[in-house]
Amino acid sequence: MVAYLDRIVAAVEQIVQGTWSIIANIIPPSQVYDDSVTLPGVLPDQVVKRGAVVKADENNVANVLVGTFPLAPGESLPIEIDNLNKILVTGTAGDIVYYYGS
Repeated sequence: MVAYLDRIVAAVEQIVQGTWSIIANIIPPSQVYDDSVTLPGVLPDQVVKRGAVVKADENNVANVLVGTFPLAPGESLPIEIDNLNKILVTGTAGDIVYYYGS
């Protein structure tokens, strides 16, 4: 416990002195899938590892539903999912949704 507290004290001292930094290892996705679907339509059968984001086009005439969740024109919704085809999008014929998955 003392060693843990010593590390906290050392980190606080570095913050106060302005010498503390965080090194983040950001790993980019290995594959990105993005496109649009004009309703009525379905998202493709595509496996994703990091989920997806669905966005309603800003010029849609009405809300679209992602499952039972309404998206107003221009709004987006991140979704934790393993395949894009599991995302059910419904709305007015001719409205457009964009998706991004990785």
